[in-house]
Amino acid sequence: MNQIQIPAGSRDCMPGEVRRKRSLRHIIERVFANSGCRPISTPAMEYLSTYTTAFADADETEMFRFQDGSGDTLVLRLDMTVPIARTASTKLRDERPLRLFYTEDVFKQRRLFGGKRSQVTDCGVEMIGLPPQGDLEILALACNVMSAIGRPGWILETGDIRFFQSAVETLGLDPDTVAELADLIDRKSLPDLETYLEDRDIGHREFFLMLPLLSGGQETLETALEIAFTPEQDACVKRLARLMDQLEALGYGGHLSVDLGKIPHLNYYTSLIFEGYFPGIGTSVLSGGRYDRLLEKFGAAEPACGFSVKLDYLTDSEPEKPAEAVTVIEAGPDALVQALKLADEIRQTGPCVIEYREENGLEVRQ
Repeated sequence: MNQIQIPAGSRDCMPGEVRRKRSLRHIIERVFANSGCRPISTPAMEYLSTYTTAFADADETEMFRFQDGSGDTLVLRLDMTVPIARTASTKLRDERPLRLFYTEDVFKQRRLFGGKRSQVTDCGVEMIGLPPQGDLEILALACNVMSAIGRPGWILETGDIRFFQSAVETLGLDPDTVAELADLIDRKSLPDLETYLEDRDIGHREFFLMLPLLSGGQETLETALEIAFTPEQDACVKRLARLMDQLEALGYGGHLSVDLGKIPHLNYYTSLIFEGYFPGIGTSVLSGGRYDRLLEKFGAAEPACGFSVKLDYLTDSEPEKPAEAVTVIEAGPDALVQALKLADEIRQTGPCVIEYREENGLEVRQ
């Protein structure tokens, strides 16, 4: 093993990248704090049982696993929602509603040479005890974050997992079929989806073929109502339409889109889901949704909603900012005490460094 290299999926961040990342973090955290959210931090390690409790079908191959001195299996955290749900159900169980924000690294095993990072920084918010009426608040907060980042052309894309779930439950489809359909629809793999449906006796075939195409503006919701075949589907489409109208009234009309073929990979989402995109970045930089059945895995059932921003994806595309001007004090052997005193004064308003020289004396330059 070459000890000079770093593990696959990880990276060293150079000073300019760290500066850009910290600037973005400060912008986003300020929006969270101004919305009444409080900071929280959890350990980088969790018991494996915490995640297997949260996810009935937890994929342990995605986790970095190891054992502690007692033989218990630990994992590096996969996300922050599960640790915060654990904390909210234990140490913070007497405080409601909870509005919490965090900036932490999360870890996931990636396939070798897959090109994805195993360690990324999430900057996010979780609202525990937030009723369904609060969906507008969380969506508006996501819009505020996207706007505060300061790049033009951003889009917030919303969906509702119930539009798909109501269909498969009504048709009585088995879990394996549901998982395969969800994957094909989420990847918008139309030829494979059509072949899959042709090979199986699944009702409402046209509904599933239309799902990957249900993305866009108001016309998308009108089409969704035409192909819906359960009362719950009607209700969730009309609720999305109302949320879009409310967000438009808040001034975000030019930034909204709907995707009812959006099927999340995390199985704790229960209704509203959403993602944020910036032009020129090939993946979502913000993602979240409502997870009303996660808290009951650790204690009492409670409504909850949240989202996170992938700081690394934003940082990679952020233009380099000039570093702050640094005052330089050149100091000889007889001027070190004077130089350090002067540096302390200058550092009250800006950065200052000392450079050492062999000849005596002191010189300040900008």
